[in-house]
This record gives sequence, structure tokens and C-alpha cells, in this order.
Amino acid sequence: MSNSKKIISSAMFLALFANPSFSLTADEVWEKYDAAARVVPDTKIEFSTKVKTGNTLTVSNFMSTTQVEDLKVSYSIDKIQLIEMNDGSVRWTNSEIIPFFVEGTGKNTNKLSFEVVQENANIKVSGDVENMTIESDVPVLLVRLTEAQDESGPISAKANMTFQNVSSIHSLGNEMQITAKFKAEAIAFDLAFADPEIEESAEFTGILNGADVSVSGNLAALSQLGSQSEPPQDLFANIAYKFDGFQTEANVTTNGEPVSISSSGGTSNVTYELTNETLKAKSEIRDIRVSANTPVLPFPLDFKISEGSGDFAFPLKKDTRGELIYGFDLNQLELGDGIWNLFDAGQVFPRDPLTLSLKLSGDVEPAFDVLANNPEESATLESPGKIYGLDLENLIVKALGASLTGSGSFIFDNTDLETFGGFPKPQGSANFSLLGANALLDKLPDTGLVKTEDLLGIRMMMGMFTQPGDGSDSLKTQIEVNQDGHVLVNGVRMR
Repeated sequence: MSNSKKIISSAMFLALFANPSFSLTADEVWEKYDAAARVVPDTKIEFSTKVKTGNTLTVSNFMSTTQVEDLKVSYSIDKIQLIEMNDGSVRWTNSEIIPFFVEGTGKNTNKLSFEVVQENANIKVSGDVENMTIESDVPVLLVRLTEAQDESGPISAKANMTFQNVSSIHSLGNEMQITAKFKAEAIAFDLAFADPEIEESAEFTGILNGADVSVSGNLAALSQLGSQSEPPQDLFANIAYKFDGFQTEANVTTNGEPVSISSSGGTSNVTYELTNETLKAKSEIRDIRVSANTPVLPFPLDFKISEGSGDFAFPLKKDTRGELIYGFDLNQLELGDGIWNLFDAGQVFPRDPLTLSLKLSGDVEPAFDVLANNPEESATLESPGKIYGLDLENLIVKALGASLTGSGSFIFDNTDLETFGGFPKPQGSANFSLLGANALLDKLPDTGLVKTEDLLGIRMMMGMFTQPGDGSDSLKTQIEVNQDGHVLVNGVRMR
């Protein structure tokens, strides 16, 4: 199991129960908690005492330790109390400060120490043994770095995150299936490190407003990711998060030279879906603004995006065909004058917003289980998989007063790896349309990027691969690969 996957599993578990919430007895709640804690592979649970007095179960000196290759990940809670309430629920309280450690073992001497601080947390556990619901409200939740060191000694570093007005609802059912919803009014962060000897430093600050996160999945299956020769058959995880807006500032110094970058944005949404067969992801962003200042340039580099989106899907199971999707849209991409002036100081071209859009879909088959731990198998494969089809559903580029659009579809013969030098033989066609190309070329010499005498060669090359379109200053191109493996451009054989 990889370091990152195990640490993520441990972090998910800590997030679920460090501010948990469990119609039941205190003992039932503890048994569920203890079982869930041991789901993460190579995890050791220890505590000094567990005492039931009246309606209260007290666990002292709790420690969870997970070995992740040459790293040890642990957290401790001085006191946990589970109090049986009259309404059949159990109130959960624990020490306000929870230390969290990531330490190297063996030759690895790196160490990071954190503290999770919950102020006035209100945590309730309800439901039954089969399906416990944890509700929590925390006015302020702090995560702060207390120590950092590498093989050479202490590191000058700072890391603080503050969560304001946090509320969450978690459900833990049979077979460790979890659902969780988390909301925070605001999340502020302040990160920094410095190395005076080489004049390097970095500081990152920012705030996320209106954070809303939903998670569901099989905790036991997720904990086994990457540790078995086959991925868990009952694996699933769904993650969705959004926030209402953000602001960030970054200041970096390298060799004494400062660079600053600021950014802000509006509503953003991201979703992930994972099973043992496929991974899907979608994202949407709005009103993104970025500004950078560097010592190389005497002016800022600015841009903003009114709307953007992304779409991705990929099959993960060995010898199983699935859908491939890759797409993105950037609408109303506005470049600041600093960027425009790098190549068009005389404002020859219209400085209209740019549009970039691409959507590819395909039919592919992996040759190995992507989520399995079989490095020797994947290393000896002649090919990572097979491709049966690829569609260019959409291509749009609008910039400098010109526009390019395109679409196409190809199928692939995986039994013929000779015609195209080891790649499956394609068959199909793609069509492209270009508007405003000649007007763009006419203006290029005025920018100084191209000399007038060089335009003739450019136009001749363009003429070889295009033909007149349907309107003024319109060009079109068809690229075809026929059943014999011949490549034709506008009907003319090129290969």
C-alpha cells in the first residue's frame, strides 16, 4: 500500500471520529469505534484503562499507530468519555487537544507533529448498532503544525488551519460503510517555511468560504487500496465538495528573488466517483482571477476566467472495456495587459476574451488492474492497454479574432500493430474549420513576431493542408485514415 493511500485512510478515519458523534449504550459505541479504528491495515490500538462508572465509559491514554512503509502515523487522545443520555443517544467528549504525528522509521528521520484543537465541541451519537449516526458542531477547529524536522535537523516552518462553525453528520453502517457531510462557514490557512542558508522561503495564506463536503464509501475496502494483488470487489467512494468563494496569497523567494501570486474565485464544485472498475471526476469553477508579480518583468501578469469546467473518466479494471472521457471548457478567459504586451504591445489584435473547449471520449481496456499492487506485472507489459475507439466530440478555440472548430471519430484495430509502428491501426476521419486565419496572418508582421517575407511560406504550408470553406476568410480540412491505413488530407494521400 502506498504511503499516500494509507495516510489518507488514517486521515479519513481521524476526521470521522476525532470529532465523531453514536440509540445505544456507551459500550456499543466504543466497540464500533474500536473496530473501525482497526480497519486501516497495520494499525495498532492501545489505551491504558477503560472504565464504566454509572452511565459513563471513560477511556484513558488512547493511541492509534499505523505503519506506512518507513513512516509511522499516529494520534493520541488523553481522555475519551461516552455518556449515555436519557433520549437513548450517547454524548461523546474527548480532550480538547489531539496530537498527531508523522514520523520516519529506520533511516528515515523526518518528523511532522500537529495538534488538532476542538473548542467547545458538541458531539452526539445516535441510531443503533447496525447504523450509527454521529452529529457534531464545533465553533472553532484548529489544525496547527508544532514541529517539523528532516535529516539535517529542525525546519523553520509554520502551518495553521482554522475551521469556523463546523457542522458534520456521519453514518457508520455494517461492513464499515460510511456516509459523511461536513460544512464550515470558513476555512483559513497560513503556511510558511524558510531556509536562510540558500535564501529560500515561501508563505501561503488564504480563506475558503462556505465549504460543503459530502463523502460516502466503504471504509474497509478503501483501507485496502494498493495492498492487494486485486482491488477490493466492494470498493466504492463518492466525494463531492463545493465552496462559495476563495482568496489566496503566495509569496515565494528563491535565491533572494521574490515572486508573489494572488488569486480569488467564486463558486466551485468538484465530484469524484470511484469503484474497482472506474474513476470519474467533474469540476466547475467561476470568476477565477490570478495576478502574479516577478522580478523578471516590471508589470503584473493577470488573467481571469468567467467559467470553467472539467470532465474525466477512466476504466481501472484489467481486461475490461470502459469509457474514457477527457474534456475541459474555459469560457471568457481574459488576459491582462501585461500578458498581451509580451507579444502584442501595439495592440494589433483585438483583446477579446478567449475560449478554449475540448471533449474527447473513447473506448479503452486497461491491461492491468490500476488499483492493485502488482508493480512487476505492470512493468513487464508491452502495452498499458487497448484502445478500440476515440471520438473528438468537440474542439473550439477562439482567440486573436480567429476561431478553430473540429470533430471526428476513429476506430482502432488492435490486431494490427504493424501499419502504424506498434500502435493499433486507426480508421476514421476528423473535420476542422478555421475562420479568420488570413486576417490574423495579415496582422502578424505589425506585431514584429513574423516578417512580411515569411508570410508566403506560411500561406503555402496552410494551402497544402486546407481548402476554401463556406464563407469569407473560411478554411476547412478533413483528415482521414482509410481501411488500408492510408492517411489522406482533403482527399490527397499523405501516407
